[in-house]
Amino acid sequence: MSGVLSQTKWMNIRGPEGNGNEYFRELQYFFSYYKNHKAIEIANELIDNGFTFDAPLNFILGLSEIPNLDSSNGYSDYLIERAKGEAILEDFRLALIDLERKSNFKENFFNNHKSDYQRYIRKISQNFNADEVLDWMNNFYGYINNEYHLILAPAMFPLGGYAVTIEKNNGDKAVYEIIRASESSNEEPDFGNDIFYISLHEWGHSYVNPVVKKNISLINKYNLYQLYKPVEDKMIKQHYGSTETFLNEQIIRGINNYKLREQYKDNLKYETERGFYLTEFTTEQIEYYQKHRDKFKSFDDFIPYLLKKYYENKNELLKNL
Repeated sequence: MSGVLSQTKWMNIRGPEGNGNEYFRELQYFFSYYKNHKAIEIANELIDNGFTFDAPLNFILGLSEIPNLDSSNGYSDYLIERAKGEAILEDFRLALIDLERKSNFKENFFNNHKSDYQRYIRKISQNFNADEVLDWMNNFYGYINNEYHLILAPAMFPLGGYAVTIEKNNGDKAVYEIIRASESSNEEPDFGNDIFYISLHEWGHSYVNPVVKKNISLINKYNLYQLYKPVEDKMIKQHYGSTETFLNEQIIRGINNYKLREQYKDNLKYETERGFYLTEFTTEQIEYYQKHRDKFKSFDDFIPYLLKKYYENKNELLKNL
């Protein structure tokens, strides 16, 4: 998927600074021979439809491995909405299968870089303990999902992460965190040093997003759009184009801020500058949640309380803004 996107207009929006890192340059060169392929054409059409940021990854992670790219799980309502139709998703899948066959990507590129992939993994593993993250989330949210995966994306930019949750036919959830590379590196891909906190954020979406959606009626009842409206333009630029997605991200950032209490002031300033002005208030409510776990058995039980608190303090929060 990174290789396909390297040949599209998406590079004008989320491409690297300069020529990019060594891996990106090789990948882009490899796919340059297929820049007129139908898969690239459809990818550009999807970009025009707003099928960007996490959507292509949500799509590809729902398919089986190359070369088959089977779609046994089907396409979620989220993907169909983002793509503006199901037919174009199926056309894209078939075009990707054809592109893989014609380029023999797995043999001619992927397998030739396995030693690089292992080196990237070893490097980030030196300062990252996944069990520590999962234990913290299990205690904080009150339960744990079925699968957690961390994927490095050395040819996606800028530094940061995407979150994708795939619901399987058997009801299990596979939770993915995709870590992008620094846009400024010209040599080996640089994934930064904050893997622990990126993981808390991206894996955390698998808890927060479903329970926020489950309580959408409360969001409407309390008219929490009023909290979103003042920062709507800023949020849309960051691809948080609805009250629901704003609250997803705001709650996640409040949780990370709670965990980052030692660096509280610097982190709070950063979040506020990006439009997440409810971070301090959200953090205070999360502290209440943690002190009253006898009342809230899991984070799912806490969300209705939090939404009500947003409502009850709406006027004061808007004044502070």
